[in-house]
Amino acid sequence: MTKRLLKAMAAAFLAFFARAVVRRYKPRIVMVTGSVGKTTTKDAVAAALSGGYYVRKSEKNFNTEFGVPYTIFGITKDPFRNPLAWLTVVKSALALTVLPNHYPNMLVLEVGAEQPGDLEKILRIAKPDAVVVTRLPEIPVHVEAYESPEAVREEEFVPAYALAPGAPLILSSEDAYAREMSKRTAARCLTYGEDEHANVRISDIGFHVTESRIDGMAACITYEGKESALTVRGSVGRTQVLPAAAAVATAAVFGMTVEEALDALA
Repeated sequence: MTKRLLKAMAAAFLAFFARAVVRRYKPRIVMVTGSVGKTTTKDAVAAALSGGYYVRKSEKNFNTEFGVPYTIFGITKDPFRNPLAWLTVVKSALALTVLPNHYPNMLVLEVGAEQPGDLEKILRIAKPDAVVVTRLPEIPVHVEAYESPEAVREEEFVPAYALAPGAPLILSSEDAYAREMSKRTAARCLTYGEDEHANVRISDIGFHVTESRIDGMAACITYEGKESALTVRGSVGRTQVLPAAAAVATAAVFGMTVEEALDALA
């Protein structure tokens, strides 16, 4: 009982000051949601946007009602098991609320849910200016906490429903669930993927080779009829190029060129 009370008090404190920080500095907020691939996509989106913005991203998978405020405050290590570390959290929260600061003008927040209502708690802290949906598979993660797989997909899509009319919603062109759910929003959809009708299309996917050694993936990325070369080093597999495609799409809706996004991703 005491532990639950302390947790609730901590969550209320974090939410109050995180809202105050967002209201004060008014950063643009990109939320990355979905059942799979969120952390990699969040990292790619943040990298691409860093070519045109002062970006702060969620550390690791800080994607809860605790993790999102940590990101807003610039906390990089979870203080929950260290009472003394909370002094740093309190100090950061108060300093950002009261003192002048050079605060990021773009936040890239990974958001996730383990049980119903988790994302509504996060949306009471901050509202997105853009949402990236990774994938909503037939059997999502944490399905055991929900009535059905459909309920999980609805939960993961909640940030998209919070978008203002005409705000950008970036989603996979191959995700039939996300495409169908997007019809219930007034958002401006931008798709990415291998589908020929995707706004940001990936094609000619293959291995990237340096000195006869495979060191990543290579692909052609097409946006508004212009083709560019995409290279993802350090990992292999067709799915490894999708976070980069999502990142290029996100950068595009915030006024960056494909070349600027790819340079930042490199």
